[in-house]
Amino acid sequence: MTGRFRLTRAGGGAVVVAILMLAAGLLKTINLLILLGDLLIILVAINVVAAWRITRVMRLTLCESTESNAGALAARTLEVHNTSRHQVIVELRDRSDVHDESITLLISAGVIVRPRLAFTPARRGVHVISTSLASGYPFGFVTHTRAGPAREPLIVGPALGRLDLEGFRRWLARAGAGDARTRRPARDLAAAQSELRGVRPFRSGDNPRQIHWRSSARRGELLVREYDSPEALDFMLVLEAWLPPLETPQARQRLEATVSLAATLLHAWCNGGQSPRAVLAVPGVAEAVQGRASPALARRFSQALARVDGRSQWSEHALPVGSGAPRSMRLLISSRTEAGDLPSFLQSRTGRSWQRLTPEAARPWYHPPRLPGA
Repeated sequence: MTGRFRLTRAGGGAVVVAILMLAAGLLKTINLLILLGDLLIILVAINVVAAWRITRVMRLTLCESTESNAGALAARTLEVHNTSRHQVIVELRDRSDVHDESITLLISAGVIVRPRLAFTPARRGVHVISTSLASGYPFGFVTHTRAGPAREPLIVGPALGRLDLEGFRRWLARAGAGDARTRRPARDLAAAQSELRGVRPFRSGDNPRQIHWRSSARRGELLVREYDSPEALDFMLVLEAWLPPLETPQARQRLEATVSLAATLLHAWCNGGQSPRAVLAVPGVAEAVQGRASPALARRFSQALARVDGRSQWSEHALPVGSGAPRSMRLLISSRTEAGDLPSFLQSRTGRSWQRLTPEAARPWYHPPRLPGA
């Protein structure tokens, strides 16, 4: 841990007063002024030594840092150990370009405390954190700040909106996310491949086509067929995060809305209770993020999207998209106002249709988050 001293306003005033007293006492041979000036200088020196000794005996480590998204509550738990034989007062400060939290701690001799600092980051990204302990004991004329050990950066994912996952799946299926052999929606294809489990009483909202008339006639009540859950479809998402060469606030806001849309879809898909595969590919980034849908995969997606800057350009030789699974839902989310060449290239590359979606294409199944500046 490295440290630095800082003269406070009170300390600066004390030093100025001490210099004036010493100057006046020496010019006019007034011993009392010289004595008072020397006393103030001694008090400042005592403050320097005492503050340095306090921070020197403190040990600061990071216990836990919760992952967060922009606009959501984040927290960091730190461990402060007082290794001295005396009670001390220190200020703990944790700061980055998205948060600045501080707390004053009174720690008894030999005691370990674990304060929890909560904050709400305003924007996504990878942020550098500096953690430090400071003491101005005993007079507050000088503070000594000792920086904590280097730790992992704070990764803040995109802001998340609200999504009706089933509504999104139905919309994407109707848009043509079928396999390579048929143009039937994937929803109907999945239903056709599910297995009949039995029959149950008819309920309001059931499809009349699923009524099992022979069983209904035998029992004297309407009965409908009940199927096992169909095999879940994979989800392939390509994010075209683009900023114009001359960046404007409107273009930056549009990019953030696009990244938030992608993050919301992937987060809901990974936490939807099923375990199909999910793939995120960002043109210009060498490797795609993929795996079985799970909260752990959702965190990986969030970390990848936190690093998207809108500067990467795609090329035919650097697009991390393979042919894709035969039965998958395929979506291109773009921050461009015009379609460009990527949609047709994806179709020719994979041999399958892709649905393009932009942030302003409002859908009833998606409610965007409130972004800064919106």
